[in-house]
Amino acid sequence: MNSSESLGSSDHTVFMALVPVLVQCFGLIILGFVAGQFKLLTGAQVKGLGVYVTTFALPAIFFTVMVTIDFSDVDWNVVLAVSLGKLAIFLFSMGIVLVISRGRSIGLAGILAIFTSQSNDVALAYPVLRLLYPDLASYIYLFAPAQLVILNPFAYFALEWHRTQEKAAVHSVFRHVISNPLFFMTAIGVFFNFLLKHKLPSIVEGFFKDLGASFSATALFYLGFSMVGKLSAIDRRGVYTLVFILIGKVLISPFITREIAVLLLAHQPLNSSVPKSSFAFLYAAAPTAPPVFLFSAKFGIIPEVVRVPSASALSVHACTAADTRSAS
Repeated sequence: MNSSESLGSSDHTVFMALVPVLVQCFGLIILGFVAGQFKLLTGAQVKGLGVYVTTFALPAIFFTVMVTIDFSDVDWNVVLAVSLGKLAIFLFSMGIVLVISRGRSIGLAGILAIFTSQSNDVALAYPVLRLLYPDLASYIYLFAPAQLVILNPFAYFALEWHRTQEKAAVHSVFRHVISNPLFFMTAIGVFFNFLLKHKLPSIVEGFFKDLGASFSATALFYLGFSMVGKLSAIDRRGVYTLVFILIGKVLISPFITREIAVLLLAHQPLNSSVPKSSFAFLYAAAPTAPPVFLFSAKFGIIPEVVRVPSASALSVHACTAADTRSAS
């Protein structure tokens, strides 16, 4: 009886700690939606916010993470499982789109590959997972570099090819990919990680910390603003794409990642492997990162469709977190 009461109390504590995180995310999205609905800001002004987020705030976060990552005491099987799960859903999404479109929708393939494989690590996944799995939450900072350095460049290439296909200039595509702020700052961060021994100098630490802190609120506000009037613009093709996105992100990706984690952690005791595989499942089910919506708008690839699943995925992630906690 005491054990049951203790578990119930623990679940209640986690739930009460989870509520502010969800209120923060939904609140910022709703605030942006209200601002757009009542035309408190112009489209040009909000577009500037999008440029700020993708060019300055988000690269600052990943630069900081890449510089300060410490590789000690890490279960690399968990990192490998999540990375392989990302790779599987990335290739699956890109391959399905290219096959169905017969190679014509390269930009769409890039957007959907990022959407289904990338999670909102900093703004949402970390606060939620820190409550449920405090010993594993810091692992998300190891997942992001693999996504940025290995997978995303292929998607960036597809997006840049989509934009420059009329010129058919391969060198132009490579130039845009290499100069992408996320790609560039990640590569620079890896270099300084070894040079500075996992620690940012105090003289610049505050600068990058404040710059990165502005990312979450600005990106979620932009997302909410961008959703105004978009639902009515979705055609039949958009509905099919929307269904594919939700199935890939909410169902296929988490289960693939969990099964890979179970296989790689089979040699570990159940009291260690089960939490880790559940952690991998919940991480993969996290909503995608706001930059996907920003890239979609920037390259003009079904932005009205890509923005819609965010709220749905966020809701599913909240419910999944509660169910996972109850089952543990």
